[in-house]
Amino acid sequence: MNAVVRDKSAPQLVTFKDIQRPSADDGQLLIKVEATSINRGELSLLKNRHDGWMPGQDFAGTVVASSSNNHDIEIGTRVVGLAQGGAWSEYLTIASTDVTTLPDAVSFQEAAALPMAGLTAYRTIRKAGSLLGKSVLITAGGGGVGAYQTQIAALAGARVTSIIRNKELREKMRERLPDHEIISAINEASQQFDLIFESIGGEMLTNAIKKLAENGKIIVFGNTSEKKSSIDLFDFIPGHENGQLITYMSYADTAPIGKDLNFLLDYVTAGSLRCLDVIEFPIKDIHKALAGLSDGSLRGKIILNIK
Repeated sequence: MNAVVRDKSAPQLVTFKDIQRPSADDGQLLIKVEATSINRGELSLLKNRHDGWMPGQDFAGTVVASSSNNHDIEIGTRVVGLAQGGAWSEYLTIASTDVTTLPDAVSFQEAAALPMAGLTAYRTIRKAGSLLGKSVLITAGGGGVGAYQTQIAALAGARVTSIIRNKELREKMRERLPDHEIISAINEASQQFDLIFESIGGEMLTNAIKKLAENGKIIVFGNTSEKKSSIDLFDFIPGHENGQLITYMSYADTAPIGKDLNFLLDYVTAGSLRCLDVIEFPIKDIHKALAGLSDGSLRGKIILNIK
């Protein structure tokens, strides 16, 4: 089968390699991958992993073989799931607990955008507790995770303010959530917030503290700026007393993937949750896709179609 592997001498650190198709071991499914996606964190993984490592986390496809006792997932079933690697390939083996059935109403491409970004959005919100009636700020509302967070927080009953720098995406979100505040910069937010979801780091984290209400929480789950923040106890005085900084690391979350994905798919099927900015490439153009994500010329969720 054709697979993408890490190669330090190749453009964007990846090359194509013809390797033997895997087989499903105990408790596993063999998936014919139809679509996968690129997460920004995978750029860092490619820099730090060894040659021969097979990247790829998000995937949607069809079960072609099974050694699992999970009789709800039969051969021929459309599924979506999250892998630790290997999803940028024609075939993939995965534990049956790491997938869920994909409704016919949801395309492979739409599903492939969901796992890592959607699960991170859902789980960070779950970590914050009840959002009903709470004021919520999302500092990176235009990113893959942030766009899902914005929609899920609104569904959970929060009063949402989402920062989206891209004008086109900002207008799309305003159309979906006309009763919530969609802004372009943090200085446009006049109020203080019970909950802040922060993934930019650097100056944004420092500024987020200034927008935190007393006894509020900041859930920190990323640092896309790759810059350090200078934070002191006195940044919480006055007006932000007893504020909490809580971290979330997706790789350390052991909650069942399939169960959580199924919860999100209910929203997707109902039309309540969408990836608003999808860019599709055939897998053969992965170098172009990775380059565009790296240099910032591509803004959106990159979907790779496997042929």
